[in-house]
Amino acid sequence: MEVEDAPGVTLLARQGVYENSRFHVHADRIRDGLGREVADFLVVAPKARGREGVSGCVVLPVVAGRFVLLRIFRHPVSRWIWEAPGGFCDPGESSLETARRELQEETGLVCPPGRIWDLGCFNPAPGLLNARVALAVAMDCLPGSGQVEGELGLLPGWREFTPAEVFSLEARGELQDAATLLAFYRCMVRFPEQFGSFTSPDVCGE
Repeated sequence: MEVEDAPGVTLLARQGVYENSRFHVHADRIRDGLGREVADFLVVAPKARGREGVSGCVVLPVVAGRFVLLRIFRHPVSRWIWEAPGGFCDPGESSLETARRELQEETGLVCPPGRIWDLGCFNPAPGLLNARVALAVAMDCLPGSGQVEGELGLLPGWREFTPAEVFSLEARGELQDAATLLAFYRCMVRFPEQFGSFTSPDVCGE
């Protein structure tokens, strides 16, 4: 069956379950074209939407050819993880404007004009989240004069990694944030002249 001919899903009813400052949570009653029905399909929708309809942006900073990552404790998974900077879009803000703002707020780094590159968007969890996240890479970053804003669980400062070291972090299971990994791989594919040929180790094995 072609995708265009496959049955879609119809929203029959929506009940607001919860909301906070950042998210709406809905319980949807839905039915597909074959008559199958779910009475309480959970949908989480960020309230923030930027100029392109994206809800947030993750930006991968590069300092002297090395990638910058932050160390942060994420409460939902109860562990310390490595992440690229990122956050919600402000209303009317473009994804690259969000990238530049989050870069400065979380690392204190600034990027020269014309050196932040769009790496496209992705849906982080399409079976749950009504959200699109933009990805970007910020080349040739330098320390700025602005104040770094603290975030719950975020360790002060940041660390720089070569591409080989990022691959090694992933291979050891120390880098598991999907947005950061996708930004890294897209960057490696798009800019081979800067980071070398794309040669990933076998992280899964046999």
